[in-house]
Amino acid sequence: MEWRNRWYITIRWNRADNSPAGVTVIERVVDSPAELRHLVDQARADPHVVAFPYRKAHELVGDEPQRCQAGHS
Repeated sequence: MEWRNRWYITIRWNRADNSPAGVTVIERVVDSPAELRHLVDQARADPHVVAFPYRKAHELVGDEPQRCQAGHS
């Protein structure tokens, strides 16, 4: 089990007609700052995007250990 960082971004368009997916809101989860940067750059370049808030989350991933480091279950 380990910790990892993920970013949650919500992209909002002024109208569904202007969105590539045909909806006004898209929520995405990315695992790297580079992926987040790419989405932010795309959102900034689109004049129909009205907001693109994002947040960082620190999450535990992997199987839960059967024993602690001291050997207790």
